[in-house]
Amino acid sequence: ALNPDGLRVMQFNGASAGQTIFHYHVHLRPTYSGQDIRSHGRALPDRDHIKDLATKIRAELGN
Repeated sequence: ALNPDGLRVMQFNGASAGQTIFHYHVHLRPTYSGQDIRSHGRALPDRDHIKDLATKIRAELGN
């Protein structure tokens, strides 16, 4: 749905690793050439942008 150049797969275990929700969950983050790769939780993206991405992903999952 997003056509990334790459993909980061992240999983955090324990508070010292940055985990804030204490259950197993995985972060799948698309990456693009020239993108500034930041650490987990530094800045929140625009909510409207997140909603647009979620719509695209849902459409692909429905196919």
